[in-house]
Amino acid sequence: MALPSNFQCPECAAILRALRDAIPSDLRDLKESWLTSGRDLGELRDEMLASFAQDGSPDLLETHYTRTREARRRMAEHEALTGHTVFTHGLRVALSGPNF
Repeated sequence: MALPSNFQCPECAAILRALRDAIPSDLRDLKESWLTSGRDLGELRDEMLASFAQDGSPDLLETHYTRTREARRRMAEHEALTGHTVFTHGLRVALSGPNF
């Protein structure tokens, strides 16, 4: 069954808000972790590139972006269960909420 073009889902919007909040938080945590490690930025870059080159999986990124990973898991689960597309069916509701 096709959804109406103006259909909006509050759960899709909540997932978008979770993604919005997770990305900067994860980036802040990654930066803090790197700064306190005393490692050279080139080492971190090389480690990330090697992780991608080995098998194409972003294992290293997954370990650093835990909040984002959880929000993406919620998004995939919700889309599979409902047939919604989170960005299409949640954006209008998410934008109308406070502080998007």
